[in-house]
Amino acid sequence: MVKRLLFFSIVLLIAFPTAVGAHTHLETSDPEENSVLNEDTGTITLMFESTVQELNEITLTHEHGEELPVEKVTHEPADTLVVTLPDQMEDGNYTLSYSIAGEDGHVMEQELSYQFKNVEEEDVVEETEEASEEATEEEATESDQVEENVTKDSTDEANENSTLIAVIAIVLIVVAILAILMLRKKRK
Repeated sequence: MVKRLLFFSIVLLIAFPTAVGAHTHLETSDPEENSVLNEDTGTITLMFESTVQELNEITLTHEHGEELPVEKVTHEPADTLVVTLPDQMEDGNYTLSYSIAGEDGHVMEQELSYQFKNVEEEDVVEETEEASEEATEEEATESDQVEENVTKDSTDEANENSTLIAVIAIVLIVVAILAILMLRKKRK
């Protein structure tokens, strides 16, 4: 009977593997999310907390829904993706979406927003004046985003922890029920 209980416990542990809290999240991007891109911005670099096993998909979409071809994606070092942007982009808001398989095998997906603005020589003077105003606004926006990302990450971790606790609780309940049933059979 003890052998059966041990066998069922092992089967349950294999059937319901516990969640590992080592998901591969985006650590930083260069340029940062919500930055204004221009012709001089040739790439977006995504740096992750751990190794990226595989890039499943990466897309760049204009605010009108038009998907632009990503010129090239470099995956080196193992925790970094460098996305080469198309040569010709029109002004507007863009979303960079990616789907990766992290070091632990879990698929992680995220969308990053950017604005693209063509720079003309006349605009350079205006942009210098606007840059100081935008810097102040961006700092406020970035601090809000950092708080938002921290809250999101905390929520994700809390969800993963509660899933892990639920799985462990279910396994313990099943083992306890099996143990009680085994003891009852022995007494008869």
